[in-house]
Amino acid sequence: MKRFISLVLVIVLILAMAIPVLADKNDKTKEPNPNKPISREEFNSSLSSLLEEYGYSWKPVKGKVNITREEMVMIIGKLLIDEKIIEVSSEELPFKDIKNMDKKTKEQLNALYKEKIIAGKTKHSFNPKSKVTYRELKTILERIGKVLEWKGDKWDKYTIPFKQRGIVSSRQGKEGIVVREDKDKVIVSITKEFGTPGYDMEINRIRRVGNRYEIDLSIIPPDKNAILAQVVTYLTANIEIDKKYLEESPYRFYLKESIKDLENGKEIPFKQLKIEETYSGKKGIVVKEEKDKILVSITGEFSTPGYAMAIEKIVYEDGKYKVHVIVAPPYKGTILPQVITYRTIHIEIDKDDIGKPPYNFVWEVLPAEL
Repeated sequence: MKRFISLVLVIVLILAMAIPVLADKNDKTKEPNPNKPISREEFNSSLSSLLEEYGYSWKPVKGKVNITREEMVMIIGKLLIDEKIIEVSSEELPFKDIKNMDKKTKEQLNALYKEKIIAGKTKHSFNPKSKVTYRELKTILERIGKVLEWKGDKWDKYTIPFKQRGIVSSRQGKEGIVVREDKDKVIVSITKEFGTPGYDMEINRIRRVGNRYEIDLSIIPPDKNAILAQVVTYLTANIEIDKKYLEESPYRFYLKESIKDLENGKEIPFKQLKIEETYSGKKGIVVKEEKDKILVSITGEFSTPGYAMAIEKIVYEDGKYKVHVIVAPPYKGTILPQVITYRTIHIEIDKDDIGKPPYNFVWEVLPAEL
């Protein structure tokens, strides 16, 4: 039965290679008219999604009316300038139809124009009262994305450096966060209550979200087979932050908790990015750690083209992440050149779904016949 499931998975993989082409043709009928004006609600939704991708928080003004180019300048300009992503510019603008725009909006337009985020309708016309279309918004969001990418990593801008002073265990305490100032430092103590000893805590990162600070905390449960007393225990993690990395007080912190509970036999969720086929390469597995992701590339070597590869699952066992790879040969009777071919599957795993390093990956081939 398992081999049958594996075979079906490979066939689905092969058929799926053709699906995007058909989907693209069908989706065109569902896409809005690129020249249709966009409502404020749609504008807000699109901009919010982009900003969230880069770790920015934004509270839009609600509304369903269509948005003008002048209003778009005011919204995007204020946001990017306030967040210090772009700077106010005093250069002269070439547009002759912005005399009625107020000084602040002109400054915002100037900054956006300088960064090549917003351009004119023509060389000397901005057309501030015309409605923003789907095509215009798509172009502008792409430009904002490039600026955000160029300005720096989506975590770096708001990531707060800190020093962990250690974790203290006690039999009494009170769950919560305590913040105190010590000269040029801010000391933050995070206390959690547990029903037994044996727990541990790990602070992954601290980042600014709006006017608050999010502490990304992982809770590590005791060993599954450990015999522990049923005694309430308090763990306190003490961290130290230089004030120069924080805004003005009051310093408001909150927790984002996750549990790291990786047991033998646990399946690890993953996202397949792409499959590549080349005529040069090296058989094996490559693992890269990148921000909040683990990138894994698995390369197989074959004597001819026509082979198919798929990942059935990833399982954590005895300190290793075992990738179950299904390999299917070409159909019998197919005439293929005897040329060594390499197929590489690239996958992505969220660090929240995996344990602490080292990330030791191995792969096991599960053959399937077509």
